[in-house]
Amino acid sequence: MVSRAMAGDATAFAALTVAYRPGVRRSIAKIISSREVGEDIEQETFLTAFRSLPHLRAPEKFAGWLFAIARNHALRAAAGERFQSQRRVDPAVLESIPATPLPTDDWISGRVQSLPDEVRIPAVLHYLEGWPVAKISESMAVQVTTVKWRLHRARQLLRTLCEEQEHHA
Repeated sequence: MVSRAMAGDATAFAALTVAYRPGVRRSIAKIISSREVGEDIEQETFLTAFRSLPHLRAPEKFAGWLFAIARNHALRAAAGERFQSQRRVDPAVLESIPATPLPTDDWISGRVQSLPDEVRIPAVLHYLEGWPVAKISESMAVQVTTVKWRLHRARQLLRTLCEEQEHHA
């Protein structure tokens, strides 16, 4: 089946996807706790495998190769989870956050850490660590437009949290 998929048989690759999906899912779940992020990584894994399949040298090693792709994608995504909320952030870096009253650095750092994984990981890397969008895109193996959309969504969520704080103040 792997050889047929390597030769461009999409049906064979679809069958491999069905056969290996549970194992890929378990492999990712060992590293990523968020189901949503895990599903994104699962899709990225199979997309990467499909694109890279012509370069696979040993078809008999397909399973190990596929699981390595899944682990690498999951580890890249998990890299953002390791950053601690103790990091200080310049509030001006967070675009479109209401300026008055301006939340404290600790408040912003804590709220960034509370965002859903899908938007938190790029937000931490970009706003707290200063990574450029292109580097985040490469490390997470997603398109630049996806990273930009996730950063936009993170800003929307943070803006809402700031407005809620302003109303409660």
